[in-house]
Amino acid sequence: MKTTIICILLAILYSVDCAAQQDSAYQLRKVLIDAGHGGKDPGAIGKVSKEKNLTLAIAKKLGHYIDSLIPGVEVVYTRETDKFLSLKERAEMTNNIMPDVFISVHINSCKNSKAKGFSTYVNGTGKDKDQIEVQKKENGGEEISAEDIIIMKNIQAANHTNSALLAQKIQDQFRDRAGRLDLGVKEATFAVLWRAYMPAVLVECGYISNRDEEKYLNSEYGQSIVASAIFRAFRDYKNAVESRGNTPVQTQPAAEPKNTASNKTEPTSASTKTEPKKETKPAAKTETQKGIQNTLPSSAAAAKTTPDNKIYFRVQIKSSPKKIPLNSKEFKGLKNVDEIKIDGVYKYTVGKTQNYSEITKILKETKTKFKDAFPIATKGNTRIEITEAKKALKQ
Repeated sequence: MKTTIICILLAILYSVDCAAQQDSAYQLRKVLIDAGHGGKDPGAIGKVSKEKNLTLAIAKKLGHYIDSLIPGVEVVYTRETDKFLSLKERAEMTNNIMPDVFISVHINSCKNSKAKGFSTYVNGTGKDKDQIEVQKKENGGEEISAEDIIIMKNIQAANHTNSALLAQKIQDQFRDRAGRLDLGVKEATFAVLWRAYMPAVLVECGYISNRDEEKYLNSEYGQSIVASAIFRAFRDYKNAVESRGNTPVQTQPAAEPKNTASNKTEPTSASTKTEPKKETKPAAKTETQKGIQNTLPSSAAAAKTTPDNKIYFRVQIKSSPKKIPLNSKEFKGLKNVDEIKIDGVYKYTVGKTQNYSEITKILKETKTKFKDAFPIATKGNTRIEITEAKKALKQ
């Protein structure tokens, strides 16, 4: 009864707050990024890594991209170190800070080591066995009553559409731009989503129990690709809700943040639970970052040029799990497009030079047609960090 009364009061606050916000154009100003698990809670455990470390690495990269590339958006974190926070503490922090969007980063796990793929959850009732299993693991055994689920579902109904919109954009980026297996948008009663009074998603970034995906998630390249995919989805979501003046509901007055943005990167980790269905499609352009040298994709291995061990700078414009003809309309307006392959993914680049200043000029020209183009460095059939290439070439 007490819970019901509180929820009714929150619903009233929501209607008043929503009416007040109708008078001015909505702008998304604050995002809270939650790195799942931490401290004494390692999350899912793989062969060489723990979920808590991988989620922190991806969360920090994501926050760095937003902070660097979207002016006017404040980035706040639930944790920026290997710190334990209970689900209740995360929920209290979320509703004290009252961000416009809540994004929780996790890594999946399964007894079947062949299970792979990426999925994004919104608040709801998990219906199949796998969803229920994921829900149990992420909630740490916490039970949520059916009555509370119904009450909160009614209060959060106004936010469900926006949560689903963001979730779908994340999945689209994972599939079409990052070339990962798309497991779709799903619903589950996760404690961190259930208690959030704003649009909220929980992202399961691959399977730590899958050897290939764990290796990918432990790499600087993989973490950058995953973070950049979520970043682009967030950016597109922001543009969409602002352009239609669609104000996400907040059912409590906003409080001042306790954390501010930061911009670092980290290592390794694991996760929890589900299973794949469909195969991926095209993949990957990515966002160029000011001052972020190794931010996104990597490319390497020249397929069109005779491989050697020389170091080259290039501009990557697209990646795909399948070959794309070099005369495709996708490359319209570009000359001398090269195809290179790494880890089974085809990368398409322009420019090939040992002069970094020259590649920055090529990048500038290329971005007039491909805004997501970015610079990379290769050595023979592998990609290397730009800083490493510049050092080796004494630039």
